[in-house]
Amino acid sequence: MDYPFNKNPKSFDDLTPTIIKDEVTYTSALFWALKNKNIKNVALTGSYGSGKSSIIKTFKNRYKEFDYLNISLATFEELNDKEQDEVKNVAKKTKEEKEEREILNQKIELSILQQMLYIERSNKLPNSRFKRIKNFKRHNVILNTAFAFITVLGYVFLFQRELILKICLTHNFFIINADILEIISGIFMLIGIFYLVKSFVKAFSDFKFSKINLKGDVELNREVNDNSILNKNLDEIIYFFERTNYNVVFIEDLDRFKEPEIFTKLREINLLINLSKQVNRHIVFVYALKDEMFVDGNRTKFFDFIIPIIPVINSSNSFEFLYEKLKENAIDENLLDDISLYIDDMRLLKNIVNEYKIYFEKLTKETNINLTPDKLISFVVYKNLYPEDFAKLHKNEGMVYKLFNSDTKPLKERFIEKQSAEIIEIKKIFPK
Repeated sequence: MDYPFNKNPKSFDDLTPTIIKDEVTYTSALFWALKNKNIKNVALTGSYGSGKSSIIKTFKNRYKEFDYLNISLATFEELNDKEQDEVKNVAKKTKEEKEEREILNQKIELSILQQMLYIERSNKLPNSRFKRIKNFKRHNVILNTAFAFITVLGYVFLFQRELILKICLTHNFFIINADILEIISGIFMLIGIFYLVKSFVKAFSDFKFSKINLKGDVELNREVNDNSILNKNLDEIIYFFERTNYNVVFIEDLDRFKEPEIFTKLREINLLINLSKQVNRHIVFVYALKDEMFVDGNRTKFFDFIIPIIPVINSSNSFEFLYEKLKENAIDENLLDDISLYIDDMRLLKNIVNEYKIYFEKLTKETNINLTPDKLISFVVYKNLYPEDFAKLHKNEGMVYKLFNSDTKPLKERFIEKQSAEIIEIKKIFPK
């Protein structure tokens, strides 16, 4: 079945942040915070999938007077509970573990720095030490070639004037007055020398003198003895904000690494940027993170203002959203009510609905498989909640495969025993 191009006949939902038209509370609070000169670090806190990214997108769409810089460290390599406890007990870490955390911090800082510097064109940051490949356009190549040719020609006219005049007179070539030619040649030579000196200085501008002694020994290097990428390149960061107009920096997904130390460094950098006379403007860092990122009230030490984001959807109200999107598919409401208890994220809900529509289209209409909507939605929910076990089905492995291909009698007996034990406990509490 062919659908019109760029149409959405099945009412699919994308999984990206959306603009919330009627949202007022969060955006007005954030606007006040950005206008407050005392506030430099703001936190949008909420659970995963609570809508923090949508709030940011809504705010950016509504308030155009700010210049926004977006930094996202999207990764799903979250630490488990055991690793998170190790992060909190820093004093108990071994030397190897500390080195691993330092490497992780360096990778995070490098990613932040790269996103910050490489978002701009190279000509916007001409003095940056971070060089990148330039795409020379054809007209630039022609102009540079012509400039080089004229410079060389000026040199020849200036220092080989007698030879040039002799050649021109021998072949009856027209030539302007020799004095005028000398002046023009001198101008071209000065321009050429200036261009060469400028290129030479620019080529060595990223080197630093680390040692000089009376014997004349000079040692050049690019490195500073500092494990922090951001600290080593603080001058680059100051230069970046000096050359650009960004005054609001949104930082997302930084909490996935469970590294509170990076917030301390960013807070220090933010302070230095705001104190810098080179930048000379108010700049606010806005972090989107989970509530449990900081413990024991440490959040108030890192941030000047905190905006809590209440989740739009959770397991108690997801049934209404799920039913609204699937009410035309003849799915049993009681089944949807049971399924909704396991859905507490809007993106997960949207993806379940999208996949259900695609599976239904392919399996029931195109292949004529007699599959009831109730069974199909159960299958799709299982696929989304347990993707690893779902993948094992293709290899005749996994929990579900074993369940349907083994004797279910022991399972039933264990279930009955469990229910009987619960009944006995209830009778003890509520005797006749």
